[in-house]
Amino acid sequence: MFLLRSCRPTTIIAQSASLSSNAPRQLRPRGRRGTTTTAIPSNAAYFAYSQSKVFTRELMQRFGVDSSLEDAMLVLSSGTKPKTRKLDQKKRKQLAALYFEHVAGIVCAFPEAAEASVIITKVEVSQTFKELKVYWQAFGDMRDVKAKETLEALAPAVRKQLSDALFHSNVPPVVFAADREHLMLTEMNELFASADYGMQYRALSRTGAVLGSAKDCGAPTEEKVAKIPRFVLAQREKRAAKLKLLQEIKEKNAKEDAAHAEGGRSEVH
Repeated sequence: MFLLRSCRPTTIIAQSASLSSNAPRQLRPRGRRGTTTTAIPSNAAYFAYSQSKVFTRELMQRFGVDSSLEDAMLVLSSGTKPKTRKLDQKKRKQLAALYFEHVAGIVCAFPEAAEASVIITKVEVSQTFKELKVYWQAFGDMRDVKAKETLEALAPAVRKQLSDALFHSNVPPVVFAADREHLMLTEMNELFASADYGMQYRALSRTGAVLGSAKDCGAPTEEKVAKIPRFVLAQREKRAAKLKLLQEIKEKNAKEDAAHAEGGRSEVH
C-alpha cells in the first residue's frame, strides 16, 4: 500500500512531463524584426516570444537545476528511502527551502496562529529525515507561552496540509521551536550602544531631564508652550492699543454728551 502511494504521484508527474515535452514548440516570429522591450501592436509577436522565453527560463531555474520536476523528485524520494539513510547538506538545504515556501502560508492561514501573531522565520530538516523543525519568531514575554501552545496543537494539521501540498509525500513530524536570534541581536545592540555612548544622562538629574533627548526620557517634563512669532505679537499689541484708544474716545464723548445735557437742563430752569 505504501509503495502505491509513493509511486502514483511520480507516475503522474512523469506523464505530465512527457506531455509537456510533446507539446509544439513556440516558433520565432517571421517578418520585420521589432523590439522585444515594448508591448506595442507592431512588436506584439516579438514581445510575446521574448516574454515566453524569459518566463520559462525563470520558472525552470532552482538550486542550479533547470527543471521544476527535480523538486518533486527530491520531495518524493526523501520519504521513500530507508530510515538509515542520511541526507547531505545540499539536499537538506533544498528541502528546507521547499518546505518553507509552503509551511509559512499554511501556518498563517489558521485563525489561532493569526491571533497569536506567529511569524515563521526558517525551516530545518534533520539529517535522518525524522523531524521537520519550524522556527517561529519569539517575543520575549508571556506571549511566547500562548504561541507555543497554539503551534503544538496545530502541528498535526500543519503536517497533513504540508503533505497534501507536496504531492502527498511523506513529511516527517513537524516540531515548532522559538527563534530568539533577533532578541539576542537587540540586546547586544543595546549593550554596544551603552558601551560606546555611555549611560543616558537624562534619567540621572533634573537638568538632564530638561536638556536631554526625548527618546531616553527618565522624568516627566513640562509641556512646551508654542512659540508665537514676533509679527503676530506686534499685530496683537497694535490691535489692543487701537481698541483701548477707541474705548477712551467713547468714554470721553459720553462724558461730553452728559455735560451738554446737564447744561441744557440748567438753562431751561
